[in-house]
Amino acid sequence: MTAHAMTLAGRKSGQSTLTRNWDAIVAHQLKTPLCVLDARLSMSDRVDTEVVRSDLRKITRLIDQLQTFATVRNEDATNKKRFLLVPHVRKTCLNLVPLASKKEIDLVFRDFSNARYTFGNEDLFDEVLSNIIENAIKYSPVGSVVNIIAAANGSVYVIDNGPGIKDSDKDHVFDAFRRGTTGNATSGTGLGLFLCRAIMEKQGGSVNFRNRRRGGTIFDLQFPVA
Repeated sequence: MTAHAMTLAGRKSGQSTLTRNWDAIVAHQLKTPLCVLDARLSMSDRVDTEVVRSDLRKITRLIDQLQTFATVRNEDATNKKRFLLVPHVRKTCLNLVPLASKKEIDLVFRDFSNARYTFGNEDLFDEVLSNIIENAIKYSPVGSVVNIIAAANGSVYVIDNGPGIKDSDKDHVFDAFRRGTTGNATSGTGLGLFLCRAIMEKQGGSVNFRNRRRGGTIFDLQFPVA
């Protein structure tokens, strides 16, 4: 198919600080874009509606991610079930075809999973897949290819041809509210990859990455095997 950190488990010392100050951090993260929006509206008699819409989309995205994090923290085992992984991967790829098409990027999905079952919360797994593939599209150059591979070991690999992750950013890729310094990384909320790791670890899986020798990044989503 084509189209033209911090962890909840608290293994890192910074997690307890993040948890204690979470409400204050969230309030600050929401207040900042609202203040920017207010400044835009007050500085001129003529409002650029597209810029305002862009600001509102960022705020909405941040709120959605905060709601997802609340779901992750409060989730219990009753929300988990056994299901086939590949249909979810395929559905996510199809949903992101229009986004890829805007950059003339091909999404290529290959299934080597041999009907692999996983166990967990379907909606949260969909959130992880969407986030990782959206990032791959975001950082890939126009006219390139993003490969998504479902492997027999339960992993899903998302491979892009972007600039890769700088050495100075590698230790902070999964930190909350931490934005990278490559390309247009600063345009995000700083929560996407933090959420991905939080979800995967809460579900009994993992997410890791490595740079490709010839450029680009490989994200390895290891889903629990049922």
